[in-house]
Amino acid sequence: MISSAPKSRVDMEYQVMLAVLNFHRDYLQLHYSHARILMFDHVIEITLAPRKRIPAEQLLARSPEGRVQLQQMHAAAFHSGQTLLGNELQRILGVGVDRFSTQLSAESGVTTVRLRLAKSLERELPPVSRSEIEIEHPA
Repeated sequence: MISSAPKSRVDMEYQVMLAVLNFHRDYLQLHYSHARILMFDHVIEITLAPRKRIPAEQLLARSPEGRVQLQQMHAAAFHSGQTLLGNELQRILGVGVDRFSTQLSAESGVTTVRLRLAKSLERELPPVSRSEIEIEHPA
């Protein structure tokens, strides 16, 4: 996906965010308009807001059972490809990912991905780091 290792904290944040966005776009076929990343000592949290909601998902999200189904499907799809994402993140960070979790807000379509790293990024990053980007899509 991305060819060179990050040179700075900002580069690392950007490359991690791109890796997660590319995984969602290429593997899960999901597209987002806004992304936010928080990098802590050995935890990374990425929040993704959808570009456009899928009508069938909006309809499912109207009932408690439908929301559960959406969340389960999203989690299963994400976890089926987490090895791909984990390999790319390890290449970028130089640290393996011990635990992946993902949560979908069925009502809003916002996805939150949390990564627990095998070891601290303390040497590479200050204790808390936060970046946001807006993704532009050609018409």
